[in-house]
Amino acid sequence: MRNMRNILSTVFILLALTVNAQNFTGRIIDEQAQPMSFATISLLNSVDSTIIAGTVSNDDGTFSIQNTNNHTDGLLRISYIGYGTKYLDVKAGDVGTIQMQPNEHVLKEAVIKGHKPIIRQEHEKTIFDPKLIANIEAMKTFDVMKLAPGVIIMPNGKIQIAGKDAAVFVDGRQLSSDELTAYLKSLRTSDIDKIEIMRNHGGVNDASIAGGVVNIITQKKRMGFDGTADIYASTPKIGFYHHTSTMNFFFGRKQWNLYGMYSYTQDRSKQYNETTNNYLYNNTKHYSVGTYLSNLKEHLYHIGATYSLTPRHTLGLELNGISLSPTTDRGQNAQTYYILEQAYQGNAYQTYLAHSDFYNIVASYSWNIDERNSNLKFLLNYSNKKSLSDNELDSKYSSLSKYDVNERDITHSNGHGTSATLDFRKNYVNGWSIGLGGKIQNSKRISAFNSSDNLSGTLIDTNWNYKENIAGGYFGTSKEAGKWYLCGIMRMENTNVKGNATGSNSVSKNYTDWIPYLYISYNTNRQYNYSLSYTRTIYRPPFSLMNGYVNRISDVLYDKGNPDLKAELTDVLEFSASYGRHSFAMTFRHKPNAITELFEVQDGITYHTNVNYGSESTGTMSYSYSGNILSWWQSNFYAAETYTSIPRSYNRKHLLGGQVNWNNRISLKNVGILSLDFYCTSPTIIGTSYQKGYATLDLTAEHSFLRNTLTLQIGVNDLFNGSKVRISNKVPTLDYNAYMKNQSQLVWCRLTFNFSTKVKVDENRIQNDNNIGNRL
Repeated sequence: MRNMRNILSTVFILLALTVNAQNFTGRIIDEQAQPMSFATISLLNSVDSTIIAGTVSNDDGTFSIQNTNNHTDGLLRISYIGYGTKYLDVKAGDVGTIQMQPNEHVLKEAVIKGHKPIIRQEHEKTIFDPKLIANIEAMKTFDVMKLAPGVIIMPNGKIQIAGKDAAVFVDGRQLSSDELTAYLKSLRTSDIDKIEIMRNHGGVNDASIAGGVVNIITQKKRMGFDGTADIYASTPKIGFYHHTSTMNFFFGRKQWNLYGMYSYTQDRSKQYNETTNNYLYNNTKHYSVGTYLSNLKEHLYHIGATYSLTPRHTLGLELNGISLSPTTDRGQNAQTYYILEQAYQGNAYQTYLAHSDFYNIVASYSWNIDERNSNLKFLLNYSNKKSLSDNELDSKYSSLSKYDVNERDITHSNGHGTSATLDFRKNYVNGWSIGLGGKIQNSKRISAFNSSDNLSGTLIDTNWNYKENIAGGYFGTSKEAGKWYLCGIMRMENTNVKGNATGSNSVSKNYTDWIPYLYISYNTNRQYNYSLSYTRTIYRPPFSLMNGYVNRISDVLYDKGNPDLKAELTDVLEFSASYGRHSFAMTFRHKPNAITELFEVQDGITYHTNVNYGSESTGTMSYSYSGNILSWWQSNFYAAETYTSIPRSYNRKHLLGGQVNWNNRISLKNVGILSLDFYCTSPTIIGTSYQKGYATLDLTAEHSFLRNTLTLQIGVNDLFNGSKVRISNKVPTLDYNAYMKNQSQLVWCRLTFNFSTKVKVDENRIQNDNNIGNRL
């Protein structure tokens, strides 16, 4: 807490030092109370109307005219294409919010149209504006992110940047793994203002972010009532299905907004699996083949509100929740044990019952300090999750009863976490900026595990408690110097972990890591941009990997924690070059003490654990293109080639592989929209495992009715049924192979209805028309 008080004191001292002369400042909004960017504001002399100074409004509608001659008053003239010019007598200082009205007399003879770019670069950030995509009302956030530059939506739903799992934020709050997929599937694209993309944590975010940042900024401060009703259904074959019904709403007034969402999902699916354990030390083998039937009933909700105390000060409050109703999954496997060239047949039956409740409460405050986007942000977050799982396994062999298993494992867990984040940034006229902030995060989990062996009558009761406290802070500065931009940030994170489990050793770790972030870029006058960056990331192993406890996975496989596991640091060096919509990058990553999974064999039983396995290095070259190939064809293409070296691996020590992702959205006049999404990856290696590649192709057709208020989408996922997992893991005593195939090939349909009380903005406003009448 002393560190946080020091940070707060420094922030307010810096704020006091930034007080300057009274400029003419304010904010421009349209008739719908939406911010108006690029409005022309001129300060005129009140006596003779000569121009003293002028400027244009920012993306959020704010503006500032430098009061270099210390004028106490003046005549303000505001103009915008398609809107009536407004004149105001003003005093120096904040003139408040100015609302513009559309011009009713617009010449139609000649029109020159200019379009705001859908993608633009702001130093380390790539800004993607989905509002410029045609007919986005029916799209989901996942659909839009497929068109975001450098972003890959994996077939399993994970989001990657530069080949690593990305952290996803919504309005500055990082989504947890529990809510990520469901939240993004339910978030309306029409609620998104812009998407900010960074290829690393940038020094201001947690150093645990390894694959970049996707920050979704939602639209606030808008007027009226609107919403969507959405029904989605899919099936891979008769008897299996996925159904989701979603309702969103938004209600806005001048100073406050209220928004909410509810979604219900029901799913019944099946997975095919094969596993082979070749025990090399005694020349025996265990083979299992079967299916796993899973069920899901999920309720998802969130409701929130924002309130503008003043045009610069905003409060926010949001509640999010996910409830999984109790469902039972069932697995059935035929298995064979080969001992001394003799086969012993058997069968295994598994039932798994689970349910959980998760909720999250977020409170936020933001202060837009000045017209140069200086800001102060505070975020308070609390989350809680309760869960129950009941796993029962019954495995029997003919003539080999010593390997029979009849066991039931029940786990109760209760976890909660709190965090407080403070970020301050001050931008100066001369191009300098300073930034500082801090975050305190506390996580606690209490679990109770009960295992009963019905054959031997053995009972095992285990309780474990886990606490993790992370305190981090950063300070940095940046400078715009002509075509150059330089940024340097130093981040510190202290981690304190304490955990104990019945019958195993306690875990206690306390360590501090310093995370530098350096970024330098150069822009030419011909849209070329070159940049070089260096930083580090950290992976903290969760207590589930460190508790020293043994948990049964199958009749021949156990999972075991490792109390000696250490955090994994990664050095990241990257060079990138871009021209317009094209970009190229070379990235080098090095882990001096990588964490990897490892299989060990003791008395014919396989134990799966995690260890620090020595160094791992990767070098990647990537190319991406995002934009319109033709006026009716929008495309997002990414291709990468990666060389991986793991000197201590028992499997492949070196591998050259690649990855291709190509998403396309084609608008056909009077027909609709066709989307084609292709993903392909070559084999990869991680630690002692080798995974084969695969490819998928998704097709979607879309058509809108009733003036775009009703949209029908029909699609086929994984058209050629290519999504599958093949993994081999090798150690001196074991050759472990697994094959898994989900029902990825399916046909689906979505119907979306949009409703609104808002009057649509005039066509001239939407397209930034610059007709002769307005110019005169």
